[in-house]
Parts: sequence; structure tokens; C-alpha cells
Amino acid sequence: MSKETKTDFSSPHFLRFVDETQLDKRVINLDSALNMRDIGGYTNKDGKSLKWNKIYRGEELRHLSNDDFEEFEKLGIDYVIDFRSGRVFHYFPDRLPKGSKTINLDVMDNLDLRNAEIYGEPTHAKIDNYMKTFYREVIKNKAPQYAVALKILADNPDAVIYTHCTNGKDRTGTFIALIMLIAGIDIEKIISEYTLTNNTIDKAYEVLLGNREPDDIERDFYGVNPDWLQVQLDYIQNNYGSVDNYLLSNTNLTKDDLERIRENILE
Repeated sequence: MSKETKTDFSSPHFLRFVDETQLDKRVINLDSALNMRDIGGYTNKDGKSLKWNKIYRGEELRHLSNDDFEEFEKLGIDYVIDFRSGRVFHYFPDRLPKGSKTINLDVMDNLDLRNAEIYGEPTHAKIDNYMKTFYREVIKNKAPQYAVALKILADNPDAVIYTHCTNGKDRTGTFIALIMLIAGIDIEKIISEYTLTNNTIDKAYEVLLGNREPDDIERDFYGVNPDWLQVQLDYIQNNYGSVDNYLLSNTNLTKDDLERIRENILE
């Protein structure tokens, strides 16, 4: 057990709420799953809001009990976008709702994390460095993978999507942040939505670790830190000025695609 104090993921830095958080409406409460939520309801500066029952995020779907699976099917998911590695996708498949299509977009493939290796005893600082490096490499190099998922939103006006990785926090968090940036949602709200993962961190241990209690350092991998997402937000702003410029420069998405995404996800 590490001698360092454990991170308090319920503190105001790690868990942030805004007027539009609406946990009672946003969170999908299933006994055998964690971190599932609807990203609808957040408004932009023009007063338009992200549609409810349009974009869901969460963890992988292989844990779902039969009862929870029946409840999940009621969401009417058309596309399940899976950001796990190809190997995990193959060996640990999701339980898919009837009629839904699944798309695997491996954002871990060939990701250069050599500068983030954790040697010796893990510490909060080492994990923080690892995660910041991970987030930076993802936003620098994996825009084409995220563009495939964004194109689904552009080309399918009525589609309902569920997007996930393993815990539904980092790779998924990047995608949701890109969607919210495209929609013109304020940074404060984007970061708030991202931190809602920390509201379910205790359940993450139960679902993913069973009866084993993580040590104080290991816990860091099950939560999110706004500083990690800020690395990506700063990278986009400092290098491209806007998410539109970032995506147009690094993917085959067009201006028309981005406008259609906005039209399809906002009301």
C-alpha cells in the first residue's frame, strides 16, 4: 500500500457541477454497469442545446446482466462506437442491442507513450504525467479515428449512438469533448461533463475489480482529472484556434460535415 494519501475524487477540483448537470435525467442507472450517461441538455452561446436521447457514453457492454440489457435496449441505440483496442474488442465483445451496428476504432494502436513509462513504485505524479502524455498523444495523432465516428453523426440525422472504451472515461472522454466543442458548448460545461465520471468511481471498483480494494495510487487510473482534458483543449486552441480548424487540418471531414453534425445534434 502506498504511503501517499489517496486522491479525493469528490473534491471541487475533480467533480464539478453546472446548472445543466441534471444527474437525475442524465445518468443511466443500471446495476451491472457504470458511468453511463446521456450528454443531452447542454446549451451553447446561441441558446441551442444538445439533443437528449441522441448521444450516450459509458463503459464497455460485456458486464450487462440480462435485466440491465433489456433496459439498455430501450434506449434505441443505432450505433455502438467502441474505442477499445482491436484485441480487446475481439476477445471481449459487447452485448449488443438488437439492430445496432458496432464500429471499432482503436485509438491505442501505435500510440507513442515512451515518454510516459512508469518506472519503480507508482506515485500520483507519475500517473499524472502518464495520463497527460496519453491525452496529448491521442489528440495529436488520432483525429482520423475520431473523425470516422463524427462522420456517422454527420451522415445519419436520426441515429442514436452509444460510445465507450473500457471504463468510458479517457478515450471516450476525448470523443465527447470533440462533440461538445463542435456544438459550441462552453469549456466550463465540457469539463463539468467530463468530471461526472468521478461520481461513479466507487462503483467502478465493484464492477471492474470485484471484491478487491485498489490501493491509493491505483485509484487514480479509475478517475479523471480535469487537468488531463485541459491538455487536449489547450492543444486544439493553441495550435489550431478552433475545433473546426483542428478537424479540417487532420481529417477528411469537410466544413459541410461539421455543419451537418451541428444540425443533427443540436435543437
